[in-house]
Amino acid sequence: MKVITSPPIDAAPLLKIADDGIGDKKGIAAIEAFATLLTPFSYAHEEESAKKMLEEHPLQGILNTQILTEEGNVAATIPGMTNDYDETVKAQIVRGYNLGQSLSANTTLKRGIHLILQSGDSWKDGLRELINSSAFVPKDRSDIYERALIDGFSSDYLIFTHLIIPQIENSIRLVFGINKLKITSVSPDGTQEERDLNTLLKDPNAEKIFGKDLVWEMRSLLIEKTGPNLRNRLCHGLLSSEDI
Repeated sequence: MKVITSPPIDAAPLLKIADDGIGDKKGIAAIEAFATLLTPFSYAHEEESAKKMLEEHPLQGILNTQILTEEGNVAATIPGMTNDYDETVKAQIVRGYNLGQSLSANTTLKRGIHLILQSGDSWKDGLRELINSSAFVPKDRSDIYERALIDGFSSDYLIFTHLIIPQIENSIRLVFGINKLKITSVSPDGTQEERDLNTLLKDPNAEKIFGKDLVWEMRSLLIEKTGPNLRNRLCHGLLSSEDI
């Protein structure tokens, strides 16, 4: 049986991205530089990598695979390639995104946050300025975004995750509404409900608005059951402090 190994990862180039991008910038310049450290991973590249991996190591995708939650429940079943090749590829794509997200978070972004915190307190004013000028942030939610992001930079991830994820969901609904797209669903008895993130990010129009790469960044992290499923686990109270 062929042994699958991965080469050790040299983090130095990933750390250098933050060093070169932020450098000695302060205030709003530091926050703007942080926002450009990463772009969404290419869906086309992740799809190509997933198909190549399944071709070279077919045993990884030939059988059905169950994804278990921390509680021991079956969150999803990934069909084997012979049953549903597309779903098998999709699961591998999500895993590719999650691996990249984890690596970037623990290298480039962590280094970037360190540099910003070392630059003094002017970054907070810069953050407020960007929030208040952003079309993605409703004016009546700017204080929530500000609290969430300042706590996130300050490593209070408990507050950050609980505040930012519902606000991202609301902002995506806002963008859909601006583009005159459907943001509510109607039940048979005529009652209306807001479309949640699970529905919005799987809507074909989401890719037209945000681009396929960014949509899959969000899907892989927030709603896909073969990934962290962060939005759903948080909103249903399934995340512990350790998880966060």
